[in-house]
Amino acid sequence: MLFGSEKQEYKGLHNDIIKYVRFLDRCNKEEYLSDGQIEELFYFKETKENWLGFSWMSNEGRGLGRVFAEALRKNFDALEAAEGVGNPHLERIGLVDSKLGRDGVSDLTTQLIKCFLLRFTEEFATRHLPPDRCRHVNVERVTFNYERKIWEAKSFYLPLFGHQHIILTP
Repeated sequence: MLFGSEKQEYKGLHNDIIKYVRFLDRCNKEEYLSDGQIEELFYFKETKENWLGFSWMSNEGRGLGRVFAEALRKNFDALEAAEGVGNPHLERIGLVDSKLGRDGVSDLTTQLIKCFLLRFTEEFATRHLPPDRCRHVNVERVTFNYERKIWEAKSFYLPLFGHQHIILTP
């Protein structure tokens, strides 16, 4: 939906995702990565506050951990071959592991556009919700700092459902 959207903002989000995947490819090829670095860069936890994905009963998914990281690291060359000379397409990442599927792509996408989703949610909450239904929340892994090669946290004013904050999707 991001790749095929007519909205430039959404196309920009898709390009940002591709930028991060290409960054992972460069890191994978150019330097030794410790187990901790692999976990920091290649693991993508379920963003359970969002509910974007494929679920019948709960938002407690597994996310993309070690199995995905190993498959992606082993299959960058196959990904590049699938891209060819045209525009890269995020869903091609589904080729790296037969178990990944659409839910895995949604986990990856949600993590990599989390800052956009949080800004959208914060704007909605500020405009439409009473203050007693919201709070300031420090959210981990919001933006990636390419210079320092780490995920950074940020604070957002977010709506609550019970005691848990939620993240909306446009």
